[in-house]
This record gives sequence, C-alpha cells and structure tokens, in this order.
Amino acid sequence: MWKWWLTAVGLNLVLGVPAVVATWLLWYFLANGPLLEYGGEMRNPTENDGTGVLLVLLAPVVGFALLWWIANRPVRRRIPVGRPLYWPVSLLVTLVPTLGLVISSGS
Repeated sequence: MWKWWLTAVGLNLVLGVPAVVATWLLWYFLANGPLLEYGGEMRNPTENDGTGVLLVLLAPVVGFALLWWIANRPVRRRIPVGRPLYWPVSLLVTLVPTLGLVISSGS
C-alpha cells in the first residue's frame, strides 16, 4: 500500500517542477484579468494587447492540467486505501516546488 503512495508523492513532486510555470501563468492571467476588477494589482499601462494574449497564456495551464490528470489516473487506481484523499494530496504535493520558491524568494 505504501509503495503506491510513495510513487504518487514522487510523481507529483516531479510534476511540480513544470507546475511552477503553469502556476505563474495562471496567476498572471488572474491578476491581469478577472481579479483586476476586485482591487487587485494595477494593470501595466503598456500592456494593451487585449484579452486574447491572456487566453493564449491559459493554453499551457490547460495542457499541464491534462498531463497531470493523465499521469495520476493509473497511480490512483492502484491505491487500495485512502482513495478519497488521493486528488487533494496529489495537488498539494504538486504545489510544493512552487510554494518553496515563493517562500525562498522572501516576498
């Protein structure tokens, strides 16, 4: 049982490295799009390309999410105990490299 959980943790830590880019792109889209209206960051005055560019930024995020799901499905099927916890734990482990970079940057 534990070998599959260790496999899941290792897989999601490896997937967490490219997730840094996908997470940044998602944050960039949200900060310059939907969250801007709710008192978020101010828009850069030279960034006047419209929302088409922001939507292009979401393509790698969707691609990574699809890759993450496809990679995790076979491992989840083999875990005998704790299946309801698999997806939340996998998501949190995938975000560990991003959180590590955010914490180490000091901001």
